[in-house]
Amino acid sequence: MEEHDVFVLFGGSGSEIVLCQQLKRNFISCEIHPQYYQMILDRLAHNGKIKDEYRLDFIQERKNNGTESSVPRLLEDTSDYVPKMNP
Repeated sequence: MEEHDVFVLFGGSGSEIVLCQQLKRNFISCEIHPQYYQMILDRLAHNGKIKDEYRLDFIQERKNNGTESSVPRLLEDTSDYVPKMNP
């Protein structure tokens, strides 16, 4: 619920933190790795988007080669990827 508190033990790439921000929840997180900490701050400042410089090498290579797959991203509409289940 909005305004509830969430503790994100490992900040990582910041995906859970971005989700908390979008759901209007308060959050506290921990991240000791400086590069991940900077990525989290950058994501929070740019509506959850990850800059290419923070992406994994193989994803950067795919993008540069024009072979980026159509894999859904976090919080992306998955209706094009996930088949609808019949009751």
